[in-house]
Amino acid sequence: MGLLFLINALFSTGEIQEKNIKKDTLEQRTQPDRTPTPTLTEDYEDEIEEPLDSLPNFLKIEVNGEEKIHYYSSQNPDRPDISVQKYGKIVFERRIPLLLTTAEDYTVPMGKPEIILTGSSFYGQNVTVYVYEKGGVGFIANDEGIVLEQHLFPPNEREYYLRTWAQK
Repeated sequence: MGLLFLINALFSTGEIQEKNIKKDTLEQRTQPDRTPTPTLTEDYEDEIEEPLDSLPNFLKIEVNGEEKIHYYSSQNPDRPDISVQKYGKIVFERRIPLLLTTAEDYTVPMGKPEIILTGSSFYGQNVTVYVYEKGGVGFIANDEGIVLEQHLFPPNEREYYLRTWAQK
């Protein structure tokens, strides 16, 4: 009887409703205010609906046999963002982070990468390439753990990614 009275009193004062609202607000605020760590899904491989050259930061297209490489301006003027297309599907994307991103921003939520490589033809030997094959995500970090670029690739294209883009 006492418990029923307490529940009834809480509902009539609106205290339970306030707690639910506060809980929802708290859940929204606990999301980290960092660059999201994207992963590719099978949907990512769908046909491209919007022309990549219509994006506002588009620079140029380079055609290399069956590949079309779309270049976009980035935070690093010496290293443009790119999207690589084969047969109308995106098979690789490189993005320079807009915000300060660390290796921990990836390794904490995603765990230990399946592959770790040393060096890059662009950044030199003092960088590490972390690859999550199953998630289709890779990134290059300097020796201080700052992410210099992020790579996205369909998991079924991992051999292409490792051979062509991982350490480029």
